[in-house]
Amino acid sequence: MTPSFREILEVLNQHRVEYIVVGGVAAVIHGAPTTTFDLDTLVRLNEDNAERLVEALSQLDARFREHREVIRPTIEDILAGGHLLLMTRAGPLDVLIGEKQRYEDLLGDSELLSSLVYEH
Repeated sequence: MTPSFREILEVLNQHRVEYIVVGGVAAVIHGAPTTTFDLDTLVRLNEDNAERLVEALSQLDARFREHREVIRPTIEDILAGGHLLLMTRAGPLDVLIGEKQRYEDLLGDSELLSSLVYEH
């Protein structure tokens, strides 16, 4: 399966999920000559954003990739925080939730990339 990080980002944007792209894809977006196999996102931890994220993950057919059986992420999983290792129909997605740094900690140093913003 060839990952489609753009599709994942478009679905997150359609659902108005508050997130920041971090890790290898963020480095590639900024011109680093690196290869990455999953999309890492840091999401805002609150109930409204968790609900939007679960809706987006459902649309992407997301499931935990470390389990043999299909287990879908829930709002409770998101609100618990931590690191969710997911597989979607568009490729692997890691959702980081307030581990070492929170969304709010990085927001001021992030930039909005208009080429990735979903418009109706």
